[in-house]
Amino acid sequence: MVSEIRTPEIGILFAQAGFDFFFIDMDHSPFTMEMVSDMVLAARASGISPIVRPPGRTLSENLSRSLDAGAEGLLIPQIQTQEDVKNVIKWCRYNPLGERRMALTRWKLSLRDG
Repeated sequence: MVSEIRTPEIGILFAQAGFDFFFIDMDHSPFTMEMVSDMVLAARASGISPIVRPPGRTLSENLSRSLDAGAEGLLIPQIQTQEDVKNVIKWCRYNPLGERRMALTRWKLSLRDG
């Protein structure tokens, strides 16, 4: 899990070391969304899956912005109730299954076939 090294090349290093994925921890780090976005793009260009741990579970913007940046997964902190799970799912899915808004940039990165 990356929480201290603030360089987009970290994903490239993990890919070259043979890893399939790595975690970017925004919950316990000073990472900005801009830093995370750069890390995610570099990682995806290297063929490694970036998984982001957003700061908290309560703001839909934290989740959707991580996905909009191209994160291939989220590690959600502080899930305590069934309602928390339902909200996270709702905020990560587009209409009609959820409430996530569509970004006009990089939106295709979070779409999957099927």
